[in-house]
Amino acid sequence: MTWFAIYETSGGKLRSVGTILPATLPAELTAKDFGLTRPIGVWNPVTLDFDPRPKRRTFPIGRLIRRFTRPERIAFRTSTNQNVKDLWFVMFAEDTIDVDDIAITAGLDFLEVQGIIGPGRADEIRGPFA
Repeated sequence: MTWFAIYETSGGKLRSVGTILPATLPAELTAKDFGLTRPIGVWNPVTLDFDPRPKRRTFPIGRLIRRFTRPERIAFRTSTNQNVKDLWFVMFAEDTIDVDDIAITAGLDFLEVQGIIGPGRADEIRGPFA
């Protein structure tokens, strides 16, 4: 079966991927034939192709929590703010954490806004892992 990506001719926005192509497409849409290979990855509206999916940065929670200073960990753990408590629960619900997950990224930014961690610390905490 042949795979197709249907995208907006003007702008390249991906609209659909599949193996069934209508007999006629609306004038504003274009179909790209990928042959027998199912396209995977992230659609690039400039190249009109799929780029490799970025590798997620998933680590044991202990590696992340050790990036907090002792006073930051204590403030985080003992906060009475319900949103901070919820973030603590979400972070420790699993053995590993995806530091690129939008909820974790937003949560670390929130800790900074709440003063639980210092200015610029959210970026340092989720920064490069060796």
